Amino acid sequence: MVRVADEFVIDLIKKVGEIDYKKANFERFLWRGVEIIVADVDTMIKTKQGIRPKDKEDLAFLYQLKKRKE
Repeated sequence: MVRVADEFVIDLIKKVGEIDYKKANFERFLWRGVEIIVADVDTMIKTKQGIRPKDKEDLAFLYQLKKRKE
């Protein structure tokens, strides 16, 4: 986990379940002039299929995010 200027946290994960960087889809955006590459919403949804309460909470947020983007 990397904390960036106390503004947000980035998890650096090589593989979650069956999803690794080769199977993931990505989005790019600019933050303060720096290109940031992150897993896209569909990939994040695939990584949140666990039974932990935090995964369920994250999954609900990701579905809402996906709906807003459509």
